[in-house]
Amino acid sequence: MGEVIVITSGKGGVGKTTTTANLGAGLSKHDKKVVVIDTDLGLRNLDVVMGLENLIVYNLVDVIEGTCRLKQALIRDKRYENLYLLPSAQTKDKTAISPGQMKKLTSELKEEFDYILLDCPAGIEQGFMNAIAGADRAIIVTTPEVSAIRDADRIIGLLESQKLKKMELIINPRGHGEAGGYDDGGRCDRDTVCSAYRCIAGRRTGGDWHEPGRACHWYGLKSRHSIHEYL
Repeated sequence: MGEVIVITSGKGGVGKTTTTANLGAGLSKHDKKVVVIDTDLGLRNLDVVMGLENLIVYNLVDVIEGTCRLKQALIRDKRYENLYLLPSAQTKDKTAISPGQMKKLTSELKEEFDYILLDCPAGIEQGFMNAIAGADRAIIVTTPEVSAIRDADRIIGLLESQKLKKMELIINPRGHGEAGGYDDGGRCDRDTVCSAYRCIAGRRTGGDWHEPGRACHWYGLKSRHSIHEYL
């Protein structure tokens, strides 16, 4: 049975999409079967980051509405054979999908994939609620900026109110990375992908865990904290 992980932040532009792509690539390199899902209806970007924009025929909404079968909409990555993309719809809005429909979809995907990574849209409205509906774990991405920190703290509270207790935090200082994964200027490089894999795959020894990569810092959140503690 697979695990559903939502990558979220509240604030836009902190590196959620690139983090999702890099985590997917890193996990697939460790022989895990992974699907990444762009849940930002109307503003899809994950396909562009992964270089798969020209291969899209069907999308997330088509699957939900029954226009196509799930396997018809999944796109295999060009570089990582165990990595698949389920793209978002570019011409639909957030109301085209309900949390219940997303939960049903992720439950189906858990039967086939080791990890289902959901690239959550910015904000805390319908798109956010759709993305977290079926999640088993959350990764909160933020930057060391006042607005991003406040939004991430708000997201942590909302996730806890939805009974989602398993959370990790990535603080992304937007440094200079190196090529190797899906790097867009250093937001999440190969070292961070390896750190993320060890944390997600359950290799933590207990307690709050911190291992800096070249561009990001990764933290385990055991319980509700103000994230200012980690800066």
